[in-house]
Amino acid sequence: MPEYPIQQKGSDEAFCASCGAVIKKEAEICPKCGVRQRNTGTSLQQIDQAVFGNGNVQPKSKAVAYLLLIFLGAFGAHRFYLEKVGTGILYLFTGGVLGIGILVDLFTLSGQVDTYNILHRPVQTAVPQSQTVVVNVAGPAAAVPPAEPTLRSLPSEPRMVIAEKSTTREQILSLSMKIPLLSVREIVAETHLDLDEVEASLKEFVEKGIAKEQIDSNGKTKYDFA
Repeated sequence: MPEYPIQQKGSDEAFCASCGAVIKKEAEICPKCGVRQRNTGTSLQQIDQAVFGNGNVQPKSKAVAYLLLIFLGAFGAHRFYLEKVGTGILYLFTGGVLGIGILVDLFTLSGQVDTYNILHRPVQTAVPQSQTVVVNVAGPAAAVPPAEPTLRSLPSEPRMVIAEKSTTREQILSLSMKIPLLSVREIVAETHLDLDEVEASLKEFVEKGIAKEQIDSNGKTKYDFA
């Protein structure tokens, strides 16, 4: 039986129409089998049909194979059914190899049927599906409503926390442009932010040198953004 291609062909290669070997596209004669090439770029499905000749072969039934094994196994009927003529003749003249072959086939016949059906599977040629494009030229384009938020589009909890902290800092900095010297109470009263958020943001400003912590004459802590 000719060799079946087991590797993928490159862009400058093709399959031999006779043995299925990978050859150069410009090659006129296959170096493996010596057959002159007619068409290059042969597909795997065409090679499968040309090499194995399996275009119209019907799959074998496991039930039929086992019935032949049980009732006519000594005559090699199940072997002939799977087109194994050589071992079928051997079973016919040796009584199923003195019964040993029949015993082995009891455990391996299912796999033998599967192997036959794989090697003789029908070739199916893929038919590209037609696509219809509808263009509306009669009226104005309809407004597309915004897509509803899904679980994937919603930000995760850590990202929400970061956004809130960023908004807090921005509001404090915006207020400091109007009032350079601020206390925590003044910031909370003007921005309605949470007290803990304000104190945390002010601590960051002091650590980064954006603001300076001061104590006024009344003993109150204020932050100088000047």
